[in-house]
Amino acid sequence: MNLQTRLLLSIGIALLIIFSIIETRNYYTAKKNAEYVLWEQAEKVRNVLMSVRRIYHKQFLSSGIELTEKTVGFLPAHALGRISQDYHNWDTSEFSFENVSDQPRNPEHMADATELAAMAYFRQHPDDQTLFKSFYQPSGEKFYLYARPIWVEKYCLECHGKKSEAPPAIQAMYDTAYNYNEGDLRGVLSIKLPAAAMDARIWAMFWQNFTIHLIGFIAIFILVSIIIRRYVTDPLQGLTQGMQAVSVGNYGYQVDDYQGEFGLLSNTFNNMTSQITEQREKLNALNHQLEQKIQERTEALKLAEAANHAKSEFLANMSHELRTPLNAILGYAQIFVRETNLTPKQQEGIGIVKHSGEHLLTLINDILDLSKIESGHIELDPADIHLDSFLQKAVQVFEMRAQQKGVAFIFEKMGTLPEGIQADEKRLRQILINVLGNAVKFTKHGGITFKVSYHQETLVFEIEDTGVGIDSEEFGSIFQPFQQAGDKYFRPEGTGLGLAITQRLIKLMDGTLKLDSTLGKGTIVFIELPLPIVENVEAPIQAVKPSVVGFKGTAQKIIVSDDKWENRSVVAHLLTDLGFEVFEASDGQECLDLLHKVDPDLIITDLVMPIIDGFETLRRIRKAGLTIPVIASSASIFEFDKQRSFESGFDAFLEKPIHVDDLLNDLHTFLDIEWVYEQRPEQHSAEEETKVMSAKAGEEPESEAESDLATQEVIPREEANTIFDLAKLGDVKELQTELNKLRLIAPHLADKLYKLADNFETDEVAEIVEKYLS
Repeated sequence: MNLQTRLLLSIGIALLIIFSIIETRNYYTAKKNAEYVLWEQAEKVRNVLMSVRRIYHKQFLSSGIELTEKTVGFLPAHALGRISQDYHNWDTSEFSFENVSDQPRNPEHMADATELAAMAYFRQHPDDQTLFKSFYQPSGEKFYLYARPIWVEKYCLECHGKKSEAPPAIQAMYDTAYNYNEGDLRGVLSIKLPAAAMDARIWAMFWQNFTIHLIGFIAIFILVSIIIRRYVTDPLQGLTQGMQAVSVGNYGYQVDDYQGEFGLLSNTFNNMTSQITEQREKLNALNHQLEQKIQERTEALKLAEAANHAKSEFLANMSHELRTPLNAILGYAQIFVRETNLTPKQQEGIGIVKHSGEHLLTLINDILDLSKIESGHIELDPADIHLDSFLQKAVQVFEMRAQQKGVAFIFEKMGTLPEGIQADEKRLRQILINVLGNAVKFTKHGGITFKVSYHQETLVFEIEDTGVGIDSEEFGSIFQPFQQAGDKYFRPEGTGLGLAITQRLIKLMDGTLKLDSTLGKGTIVFIELPLPIVENVEAPIQAVKPSVVGFKGTAQKIIVSDDKWENRSVVAHLLTDLGFEVFEASDGQECLDLLHKVDPDLIITDLVMPIIDGFETLRRIRKAGLTIPVIASSASIFEFDKQRSFESGFDAFLEKPIHVDDLLNDLHTFLDIEWVYEQRPEQHSAEEETKVMSAKAGEEPESEAESDLATQEVIPREEANTIFDLAKLGDVKELQTELNKLRLIAPHLADKLYKLADNFETDEVAEIVEKYLS
């Protein structure tokens, strides 16, 4: 269907709709007019009839004629009945009229259903004087009913009032139609008019107007069609042909010059085709240049992808290679920390090794975290967090650090905080550690204020310090990896990754970070995190578990499979000390060979090994129908490695460096064993306690002379405050560090307190130090 046909069809439909509306209104107007004429005719008949009835009735009553059986027939109701019967003999209008009632004295005057409905209408609408409506006779013929109410007037009561007061002839002849009151509806004057003649008149008028209007609309349609074809469709078809020609490559096509608005379009089209021809050559040249750039960009993308792959591979290898020696360092550090026969100096050395290893592990994790965030491989793991307990843990750590530096640390809760929130606890803790750690690290004088508030489902942290501050020119680079800002003469340890990771984590949590700092005066950090409230979150119970020294029951056999001797040695040493029977394998094949010889209760295997790796080892174990628990151990901490391990069927995953608590938890889960814990000694007096601890350490009990020397020494008030707080917190590690410093001032008292702290008797330490606080 072409454009011209569509336009003419649309115009034709529009004209047809308009024509239909006009003719519909024309029909209803003609019908209304005809009904009004018919109503006027009925009104004239009614006026004549009612005039005759009223005059005749009054004249009859005023004449004094006695009402008898013979004269009753001259009453108006009877007279009108006879007139209506004789009306058809001398009139051809087919009108009929009657005096009707719902309680007639003459059954011939009983109202039919239509007339009864009219009476009901007038009783409901006493103010209306006329009812004009159409109805159908039982024969199906259509009529109009013209009804006027007949109200009881005063003179009517002579015959229709009380029966005892009516004329004797009326009483004798009629038993009904009594007891009316003035104003009651006695009946209606019913005039019935046939609708056939009126309908014929309506249709004649309608068809006359319809013919005239139809001719007019056809003429309008033809005229509009001619105009549209000449001034719209022909120019549009010409322009369409031009567009089609351009679409198939004929860019030099020219259309005819038209008049009016289409003339402007035709000129514009011809100018366009001319410009297209000119620009086409330029476009071809640009396309050639673009293809060259795309090819260069594709090569660059390939190089970038290769570099990114190399980066990921490097990070994975770096993680594995660095974590392997760290596994041995931290593993043996954890083993030696559990020893009870080491001297304080040895314990201090082991603590330094452990602290240094953990610091190196933190640096590695920071680099890997940054890499994960940049590559989009890091995901949040929301969980319910008891907010107050979470904040108290962080505050305790940094209060202690601030106190050690001699600066104040103020923690304020602004308003009411929710009981619980939902967030990734690890990442939220990482954000706080990085920001609060920087505040303490870069503050030498004054203090740090840590404020927490919650409003509109947003947790807000405000950290203000009086540290070295940041120059405004460095705001742009402070969040870049490996960048540190502030006083160039004050550069504490660190990789410069903390703020970079923090900013990316906050963005990952849909939060915001704002920084306001002045060089030499301090810094304010604002962090807003949208975190939903969680109700009924229980605070975690903090309990200090004693060291595990063995387990009950028969010996359990464990195979440790790893191609690195140092990794096997750490796990084997730890498990052997606890009473396990350990068998070592340097690859998957040796592990499978041992499996059939020793029938182990559990297997711990590395994933990456020569000959047969950990995945293939597990597959062969399961293929043989064995359900023995198998734990994966890997220096890779990428989530896809963990996920792959669980998908392959490993029962658990241990990260290297292996944490003793994680390993013991897995052994308890899969071997269902009951641990034996180190028994703490019974309470003794201070003197006896010192002797017991000395004996445990393989030393001679403290002599009375040494005890007197310790009693004579004094602890400075500031040092006493620090030691007392650490003892109350139960932080043995930091407490022993402070006691090592105390040896320069009070060596004998420091040794005594150190021995108490080494045996976790921190309450005894606090009790001894308390007297030096004032």
